[in-house]
Amino acid sequence: MKNARDIIPATWKPVEEAVLCFIRDRKEEKVLLIHKKTGLGAGLINAPGGRIDPGETPEEAAVRET
Repeated sequence: MKNARDIIPATWKPVEEAVLCFIRDRKEEKVLLIHKKTGLGAGLINAPGGRIDPGETPEEAAVRET
């Protein structure tokens, strides 16, 4: 399995705010994950998330991304 150092260059600096959502179903003991198809980390498993659009709160972005 790859780790972040293998995927993200050490010189990378964020230019946008973003959310990463960890959603857990306690009753079923499950966590929602996605298979990233494109972009940074393509082909890997991750939690859903993405950029926060202008005028959007982090909470609104989290709802949109899931």
